[in-house]
Amino acid sequence: MSAAGRTTRIAVAALATVFLGWLLWTATVRATPPVSGQVTAYEVLSDREIAVTLTVDRPDPSREAVCHVVAQAADFHEVGAIDRVQIPAQEQRVVDVTLTLQTLRRATTALVKSCSLP
Repeated sequence: MSAAGRTTRIAVAALATVFLGWLLWTATVRATPPVSGQVTAYEVLSDREIAVTLTVDRPDPSREAVCHVVAQAADFHEVGAIDRVQIPAQEQRVVDVTLTLQTLRRATTALVKSCSLP
């Protein structure tokens, strides 16, 4: 094997090692988000309103969290949203929050788009 061939193989191996390290680090960090939320119940109250219960899990309940919740129509278009649902700091790690979203037209479901720590 020539010196150029060995150099190429070493370079490819080094790049693969760096990429795999980054991939492992990213998967580990993203697998344990600092806060998560999901819709655990909803009720369509009218053509312009939906009640939503979301469950929020924070490993550190002493920190406030903020979630973005949306309502969707049957055609999957967003018909309502609350950008900043505040979940105050408290003693429980997992909390349920119930809220009502005003919608542009009849919603058929609700989703938590994201939750984060401010």
